[in-house]
Amino acid sequence: MVSAISGFIGIAIYLILTIISWSFYPYTFNPLHNWLSDLGNTTINPGSLYYRLASISCGVCLIGFYLFLGLLTKDDRKKFHVYTWIVRVFGILGAISFIMSGVFPINDLSNHSFWSKMLYILFGTSIAFSGIIWIYDKKMRLLSISVFLICIVDIFSGIFTQIYILEWIVVSLIILYILFLCIRNVTYRARGPINFNC
Repeated sequence: MVSAISGFIGIAIYLILTIISWSFYPYTFNPLHNWLSDLGNTTINPGSLYYRLASISCGVCLIGFYLFLGLLTKDDRKKFHVYTWIVRVFGILGAISFIMSGVFPINDLSNHSFWSKMLYILFGTSIAFSGIIWIYDKKMRLLSISVFLICIVDIFSGIFTQIYILEWIVVSLIILYILFLCIRNVTYRARGPINFNC
């Protein structure tokens, strides 16, 4: 339950603070001409602090989300415990990268770019392993395929960095993925809190 609450709060804070930051942006801002990180540009956007806080706050919440994430399948075999740990660890590292991308605004391009790339790589890896877990479950295979599609879009976003809309799509898909796990955590409660013996 802690995982779901952390996830819901993190996404809510991110969306609210992003919208507030967007309201301060002095120029046209859209998926065809801007990265989301442009909202954190301290020399252009008077509301840049809101977007940076959105990334930092959401990242902190996502650490709790992944730390207390339950086993992602009913199958209690050892390998699924290992895969779930991989999902957790890479998710936590991705959340830390998310925090750092907020600490370093897009003005500090080298540091910001490094942490932005890391968060997509780390979140992508975490999501991919959840797809590996679900592909073994006939009822979850369609979801597994959807998860792998998120990873493909994530990869393309990293390769074609000048296609701004790809970043917007990836972020939207990651948000939907996290919300799905939060809802599943509340309704299904596969294993409850993290099991340190797994």
